[in-house]
Amino acid sequence: MHRFLFLLPIVALDLASDGAAQSPQPPRCSPKPIVGETRFDTSRVRDLAGEYDVVFVLTTGAAWGTSDHRGRLVLWVQDSVRSERGPLGRLPGGRKRILAGSFTVQPPDTSFWWRRMASADLDHPGAIWEWDRLRLGDHDVFDGTGENLTVTHYGPTGFRGRWEQDNGIAMMIDSATHQRVPDPAGYFCAHRLAPGR
Repeated sequence: MHRFLFLLPIVALDLASDGAAQSPQPPRCSPKPIVGETRFDTSRVRDLAGEYDVVFVLTTGAAWGTSDHRGRLVLWVQDSVRSERGPLGRLPGGRKRILAGSFTVQPPDTSFWWRRMASADLDHPGAIWEWDRLRLGDHDVFDGTGENLTVTHYGPTGFRGRWEQDNGIAMMIDSATHQRVPDPAGYFCAHRLAPGR
């Protein structure tokens, strides 16, 4: 009896250390391109379709309470009808929203900010390619908020670039200097997990 009780904590400790060793570490992210990446050309937007682990690194605007964050991004190529659909009907001038997708922050968060980005509804996706960038969050609404991702480099392992938080008409003013505090922004890395569909 005493021997069993003595061995049990050792087994439990061993299992806990195995679990810790197997927990996934966040991928590293640098603002500099890596070997095999080239400058992104917007004519290659379709190539971005797929599933990614994305790391966002904050460099400015921490006063908003924003910090580095991470999540799962899924991007798909839209059908011809949805790719040409805008807020007031067909998009003008041949402009298309080629990609749509969803972004799920990790660890999961059900607040409104993140919940709308996680939408995988084909008619109301949480992410959409428009104006030569990837928009996470609100689109086609007045004073929408979200995050804008500008892709700068692309390669077989994923893509990277700059991101900025869009707070709509909201702005933060420093009470000491009475100056506007910059919106949160930084760089991101999207590590490919699976090819597009």
